[in-house]
Order: sequence, then C-alpha cells, then structure tokens
Amino acid sequence: MKRELFTIVFLALLTQAFSQSCEELFISEYVEGSANNKSIELYNPSSAAIDLSAYRLVRYSNGNAGPPEQQWMVYLSDTIEPYRTFVIVLDKRDPNGTGQETPAWDDLQDRADVFLCPDYDVSHTMYFNGDDALALETSDGTYIDIFGRIGERPLNENGGTSNPAGGWSTTYPYNTGEGVIITRDHTMFRTYDVDEGIAANPDNFNPMAEYDTLPVNTFTNLNWHESVCMTGGNEKPEFSQSTYEFSILSGSTAGTEVGSVTAIDPDADAVDYFIVGGNPGHPFKIDRNTGLITVDKDEELTTDAYVLTIDATDGTSPVSVNVIVSISQNFEELEFGTDSTLDVVTWNIEHFPKIGTITTGYVAEIIEALEADVVAIQEIEETDAFYEMLESMEHYDGFTMTSNEYINLAFIYNTNWVQMVSIDSITSYKGSDDPFPRKPLILEILFMDETYFFINNHLKAGGDGYLDLSDPEDEETRRHNACVLLEEYIVDELPDENVILLGDLNDDLADSTTNNVFQAFLNQPDDYLFTDMDIARGSPAYWSFPNWPSHLDHLLITSELFDEFENENSEITTLIFDEYFWNGWDDYDYYISDHRPVGLKLMPDISTGITGKHANTHSIVARPNPCSNFTSISLPVISEPSLLEVVDMNGKIVAILSLEEGQSSVVLNTASFNNGIYCLLLRNKGGEFTVRKIIVQH
Repeated sequence: MKRELFTIVFLALLTQAFSQSCEELFISEYVEGSANNKSIELYNPSSAAIDLSAYRLVRYSNGNAGPPEQQWMVYLSDTIEPYRTFVIVLDKRDPNGTGQETPAWDDLQDRADVFLCPDYDVSHTMYFNGDDALALETSDGTYIDIFGRIGERPLNENGGTSNPAGGWSTTYPYNTGEGVIITRDHTMFRTYDVDEGIAANPDNFNPMAEYDTLPVNTFTNLNWHESVCMTGGNEKPEFSQSTYEFSILSGSTAGTEVGSVTAIDPDADAVDYFIVGGNPGHPFKIDRNTGLITVDKDEELTTDAYVLTIDATDGTSPVSVNVIVSISQNFEELEFGTDSTLDVVTWNIEHFPKIGTITTGYVAEIIEALEADVVAIQEIEETDAFYEMLESMEHYDGFTMTSNEYINLAFIYNTNWVQMVSIDSITSYKGSDDPFPRKPLILEILFMDETYFFINNHLKAGGDGYLDLSDPEDEETRRHNACVLLEEYIVDELPDENVILLGDLNDDLADSTTNNVFQAFLNQPDDYLFTDMDIARGSPAYWSFPNWPSHLDHLLITSELFDEFENENSEITTLIFDEYFWNGWDDYDYYISDHRPVGLKLMPDISTGITGKHANTHSIVARPNPCSNFTSISLPVISEPSLLEVVDMNGKIVAILSLEEGQSSVVLNTASFNNGIYCLLLRNKGGEFTVRKIIVQH
C-alpha cells in the first residue's frame, strides 16, 4: 500500500513539474554591453499568448537581498505571442546624450519592443551591471526566473567590487572573480534545451549551465529564440529574391526610401526584419514589420555602395539576404551637350556592366546628364543588361550587334534630336576581316536635317609599340591594316558624306611616323582630321586611359565636317568624372570602366537660305526637335510685343505666333504640318532676326 501511495505521489509531482515546463515565461537573453547598452529578452515557450501585465522585472543590486523598493522594479505591459520574444531596452535614445544619458547603440534600439527606465531617479531597474541579480517575477513577487544569485555580490578579477564591476564567472563557486567573468561585457542567451526559468534562488549561480555567450555589444540574437518547447515543426520564411539591388542619389536625406525586401512565411507567422551587417554608422534603417529600407543617418553615407545583410525571422533563427544599395552620384551638374551642337561621345565601358545594376545605373545617369546626342560604346558583354538600361532612359534608344563572341559594340542616341536612319556592320571588306577583332558598327542618322555616318570601332589591343608590317600577327600591324581598310571603306562607300570614325582605337596618335598605325589618315590632312590630336599631344591628365597613361580613344572626322569643327562653339574634350565619386578615379574604375569617354561637340551648318541681318542664331531653342505634334520653344525674354513666324523651305509662312512683353516661351502645335524642315523667325526693331530650324516628323 505504501509503495502504491509513493508511486502515485511521485507521478503527481512529475506531472506537475512537466506541466510547468514550456508553460511560463523565462529570460531568453541578457545584454550587458558598453555604457547604456542594456537589454533583457523574455520568451513565451507556450502555445498561448501571455499578458505581461501580470509580471514585473526586478533588479537586486550589489548583493541586495530585498525585498526590493519600488525604484528597483518595473511593471511590464503588452502581450507576447506564442513562441515569440519580447525585448526590453534601457531607454537612452537622445543622440546628443552624454555620460549617464549616452544613447544605446542604434543596432540595439532597432531591436526594442519597449524602452524602459528613461529616468534613473524614478527607476533603477534597467541600469544593471554584471554583478547585479535580476528576477522576472509575478506582480505579487513570486519568482518566475532568476539571473544571478540574489543577495550575492560577485567579485572582479582583482578580488574587488569596483573599477571594474564584478560578475559571475566560469570557475566554481562562480563569484570569486576567478576564470572568465561573463555576466559583465557579454551577451548571454538561453540554450535550446531550457524549457523553464530558475524559480528558486540558487546556492551558486553557474552562468554557463543554461546560457551560451556572445561578445560584448552583440545584438543579432535578439528577437528570436530556438527552444525545445516549440514542437510540431516550423518552416522558415523565404525571401522573394536571392539578392536585392537598389539605388539612391548622393545627397539623399533621412527618410528617403531605398526599397523593400519581402520574406513570406509558409506558416503565415509574422516576420520581423533587421539589418545585421554592412551598416556602419547606421546610414540605413529597416521597418521591422514591412521590410522597407530608408535612409537613417544621411551624414554617414560616405561611400558609393553598401552591401547590407538583412535578417528575417518568424521568432526562430533568421534567414538572411544581401541588399546592394548603390549611391548614385548627382551627375546633374555635368555639362556637355547643348541644343545647338551635335554632341558625340566615344566610351569604352569595360566589361559592361562591371558591377551589375550599379554600373548600368551610373552609365544611364551620366549619359542623360551629359545630354549627348550619339554615344558609341565598346565592350558590351551583357546585351540584356544593355537593353534593360535603355528602357530606363528617357528619350534615348540604341542597339548593339555581336562583333565577336564576347565583346560587342553599341550605339545610344537621343530620340529628341536624332532620327536613326540605318545600322550596319563591316563584317568583311575587300576579302579581309582579320584586322577587325570586333566588326565595326555603322550608324546613319538625321540631325537637324543633315545626314551623318558614325563608324564605331574597337581595334586590336596589345603590342610592343613597334610597327612590323612584315608580321601579319603583329598587333600594331593589325591596327594599321584596319585603318587602311577603314579609309578605303569611307572613300568607296561614303564619299562626300559627313563621317565620324570613333572608338577605342588602342593606339597613340602621337607615335612617331615609323610606328604610327594611323598613317592612312594622317597622311591625308586635307581629307581627315583627328579632332583629339591636341589631347594626345597634351598633358597625361587628360588622356583617356589613366591606368597605363595613354590616350587610346579617338574621334576622326572627314573634310565635310572641318568647317563645323572650326566653329567657336565646337569642342573636343576628355570627360572626367573623378570628382563625382567618393574615391575619385578608383571608384570610377571599379564601378564603370578603366577608360574615360571622349566627347566631341560639332556646330552644324545652320544656313537656312534666308538672307538678311542675323542676330544671335542660338537664342531660340526648340524641344523636342525633331518633333511630331508639338514643340516647346524657349526664347530670349521679349521686350515688346513681337511675332514669331514659322516658314517652310519654300519661304511660305505657315504659322504666326503672337508674343507678349516679358514672354520667354511658347508651344508650337505642329500636328497639321507636313513632314519637313521649317524655320522659326523672330524679328526685332532693328531689322535683325533670329532663326532656328525645326524638323517635323509624323
């Protein structure tokens, strides 16, 4: 009978003990970090939500055994959902705070479910040190979980209690300062197999019995906990992308939206998001509920790109994803193209795109800021990326053709000003294609009623600087032979046309005659002109290939364009973007290319056939031009009522617009105009007139 009674009592006690495990809150993480980096995480191991209003957190400071006074405890509120955590952080958030008001680190603030104890004089609870015991208690003082040993003040390494504070250590009896003190300057988290708190004050507190440790100021384990209490399986959330890429402008201010990440939980659990890496100085923050990333501390945006690591958690160990944020420089201050010139750029964009969408974003912004009309590009490796970039660019179109298996040539042109007529490539000429490792690409356009041909090239690289015509495989010989064939092609196929031959020609214009691969053109100065010859002969600071200081990217024009190049508004220049990047040339080289672009501005012949006394011929600007149904016309400020006449090429006035004093713009409706060229005439009292040609294309 006694044996049966003992068995019944034992089973009852066992059942009671089992029923208490995985039912009650316990402390799942303890953060004792630098200055005011203090945090306690609570965990709900049960399958039901728990109301925190029935609990309090108590600090037993410096060996005090209690009962505690009111300022040493804080009563809690809120609710913890099943198998979720609740993170309490010391309320020190003033970014200008010093001393006792020094703010908790941003990464810790990001983790808080609640901030408590802002005023030490009101509540001391969250100002604990490594030698303070903490207790999670019910409102009436029943112990639920104890961290440390109440009534005991552990020593430091020197056997004292201050400078530094003591703490519980790894060596028995854990309070003498021997071993490693781990309740001071550590983060500690409950191990997986713990299913309930320490509800009785221990004789000795062994901090390693139920906790693992992390280095000081480690906060990435907060807001989630792995526990034996979670049964029935759990599926982790999954990010919608393997990597995210976003871009913001340099100078973006706090609150600027960067982009959102999304992780879907198969169990429909709520997902929390945190930035856990790549965010030094906290330039970015993330909304833990929505995944929206915004700029936080804009003064900390100090580099061109960030790779953020984002964690998503459903309350268990998180999954991670990388987010690349590129800081696009403010290229709006770039100046090159004008409304009155044909603006041409040649640009070897090495291995395009070198750094994925960061590169394509930069290139698109630069071309749009330059307002270039035609851009000849070399080294397109990913054609899909090229066309995706074009789709993002307003008023630009383009194309690329395979010139060899890996590296292609391309053109981009401004559809506001340029009408593309045809595209072609030189696959073979006069039975020879060996000199052309990349087949030259030809673009024919109409610009301001004039036809232009562009021949884009990327000639053979390498060599020793010596031209050996007896060796057909000599790199200089291949470039020389390519120039001979190109010159013959222009003579045979494009006689009397406006031709611009451009590209990465991979050699120096200023070489001696003996070793100069460009003699086919240089020997005919009446027919051809390298517009960038002065750059080649000038300071290395303006050469197009700084890594091995040399000038390799050139623009050659035929004699039909000599007069235009002589115009005072025409210009040739190397386009240098170093100052727009945080680290100058190094960043430009890393993100975009090892070549600088070279730009040519040509003032076209604006002769209209209208005789008379012309005033400033460029003070009228029409956009778009060519146009279809309308064009917006910018004018010099009108000083008195005037008329703007629209005249066709037969001299017939087809429209007259009345202009009032002070007016500086007007919209011309061209929907009823026939396709063709028209002149805008603005006359002044002195009999002078200003002329601008427009092209109407329906």
